[in-house]
Amino acid sequence: MEGIIVRLVMRGNVQGVGYRAYVKQVARNLGIRGHARNLDDGGVEIYCEAPNKKALEEFKKKIDLKGNPEDPFSLHVERIQEFSEKTKEFKPGKNAFKGFWIDYGKADIQREILEKTEIGGLILHGMNNTLHEFKGESKTSFEKLEKTMHGVDHTLTEFKNQANQKLDDVNQTMTRFKDQTVGNFSSLDVKYGTVSGSLDKINENLEKLTTAIQQAIKSINPNH
Repeated sequence: MEGIIVRLVMRGNVQGVGYRAYVKQVARNLGIRGHARNLDDGGVEIYCEAPNKKALEEFKKKIDLKGNPEDPFSLHVERIQEFSEKTKEFKPGKNAFKGFWIDYGKADIQREILEKTEIGGLILHGMNNTLHEFKGESKTSFEKLEKTMHGVDHTLTEFKNQANQKLDDVNQTMTRFKDQTVGNFSSLDVKYGTVSGSLDKINENLEKLTTAIQQAIKSINPNH
């Protein structure tokens, strides 16, 4: 059963960023045959033969990479143009679908390697700038964190001082309550002690009065 054959033209920042090597790896993983090459207008041309429509759609999805369009070293696909076998733009050439390979054209392989080496150096330079920016941002973040922690420590100290003050206030209140309670009980003891003494005297007087009455009765009626 024949597969689906199409010509894809990738537009965007797709040259000099290792895009063709990436496309080759994806194609081989999906069992897609064909080749990829750079175009003079800055695009990348891909002829591919997929075993079925599902594999073709998966292939297009995986190679539609998005990056930073403003960064010249960021791989970024803006759009994909697709041409079928019936269009005049479809010209696969000889051995187009023998495995999947990268067409370097008539360019000198050594020049290709030197070009990639230079690109690698520029990418490393860009990475160095990124790391430098990251270092600066990290320093700023740590300074902000340090200020925040200092503020938290200050807040905790204030809370501790306020809590200690509250405990001192409670302790003083309890001490005053204790002293007042002791004083009240002392006053009650004095008060009720006086009443008790008065009652004892009244009882003593009543006993004397009873004795006097009994003696008076006997004197009036000796036989009683």
